[in-house]
Amino acid sequence: MVPIENGSILGELNDHFAKFRMSAALLTIYKLIWDDFCSWYLEMIKPEFGNPIDSYTYEKTIEFFKTLLKGLHPFMPFITEELWSELNEQGAKCIIISPWPKAQPPTLPVLEEANFSFEIIKEIRNCRSSKGISPKEPLKLFVKSGDQVLIKSFWPIVKKLSNLSEVSFKESNSTNATSFVIKSTEFFIPIVGKIDADKERVAIVKDLEYQRGFLKSVEKKLSNEKFVSSAPPHVLEVEQKKKSDAEVKIKALEESLVKL
Repeated sequence: MVPIENGSILGELNDHFAKFRMSAALLTIYKLIWDDFCSWYLEMIKPEFGNPIDSYTYEKTIEFFKTLLKGLHPFMPFITEELWSELNEQGAKCIIISPWPKAQPPTLPVLEEANFSFEIIKEIRNCRSSKGISPKEPLKLFVKSGDQVLIKSFWPIVKKLSNLSEVSFKESNSTNATSFVIKSTEFFIPIVGKIDADKERVAIVKDLEYQRGFLKSVEKKLSNEKFVSSAPPHVLEVEQKKKSDAEVKIKALEESLVKL
């Protein structure tokens, strides 16, 4: 999640306004509110059913929301003014005369950790969906090479939003486990008795064929001397990263197929 105070989003929004790209500016603030604030942040802070939210989190959330209203105000002036008047007991009575948010240096390690955590949550949710596992059923997550995982403080969020009963930093000992790879880190979810082995085998073979084809296309690009000699260093770095990630995924899928 990237708050609007962060230089990344606010800088992007200001740039769109300065160049009169109104549709792009609207899309930026829309994604920030709907994807980051509503889909992730509110789910992260939501207390357990029947329990109140703590006062500190509540006050901070109101502050975040008021900042978001400022970014949305050029597109929805009347609604944002109404909400502002309900929330703002002190300070400027009208949002239109309140100061525009100021950019702050981005906290890159936290953003990287958050984005990595969200990718893990998405993969676990996709696993539940594809295998027909209820969101209410707790799962265990095993992390291979856990000392290299780019997460320090977000594990409680991952456990909460994924409904995990346990996170272990070791490879799963179960032969009946599904796996996924993010940033060259492999994750396992034991699924004994939860899936149809034949269907799972078909799905793994299909994914394996895709990954092998993708790896072949990347290797072909990297073996092209003209491309390698003319491409900027950062482009080559991205392609090399694609190659290494594909190799890790292929190895994980092959192991899952053997175990299955």
